[in-house]
Amino acid sequence: PMRSRRSGVSCVGYHGCLYVIGGFNGISRMCSGEKYNPVNNSWTPIPDMYNPRSNFAIEVIDDMIFTIGGFNGVTTIYHVECYDDKPNEWYEATDMNIYRSALSASVIMGLPNVRDYIHQHRDRLMEEKRQKLLLLETQRTVQTRTIHNSQMQAVLNQDNINNNNNNNS
Repeated sequence: PMRSRRSGVSCVGYHGCLYVIGGFNGISRMCSGEKYNPVNNSWTPIPDMYNPRSNFAIEVIDDMIFTIGGFNGVTTIYHVECYDDKPNEWYEATDMNIYRSALSASVIMGLPNVRDYIHQHRDRLMEEKRQKLLLLETQRTVQTRTIHNSQMQAVLNQDNINNNNNNNS
């Protein structure tokens, strides 16, 4: 049997196995997943997704499993993640531009925009995210230095006022 009971779960066939991912265990939404291998009749865990979810779409695109949207226990989400079994890792993919739950997905090869959401563009997307984080960190550093410099200037000004008052006495 599966290691975890789940409802609102998504399943997909991938490389001869059945992948059962996410869902609701009666208490909370789940990040975990399990793989069923019919050859040896066994269930094994896979790494956790980044976002817990139930009632989401799942599909195989470009030889990876994509989890799309869903419900995280508080709100409907728009996050998309993909799982690659070769390195046994999850990756963030391009999020949808609208929140969706209780949805389904299918692959239609040849659509002009389908390649925008697959693994080959992950490096570009990750670099864009890295650059945004660097920019944010730089802005925070500048703000911190500005605040620190303003505080130091106020202390120096107060010292000058105190020194002038002492000299005038």
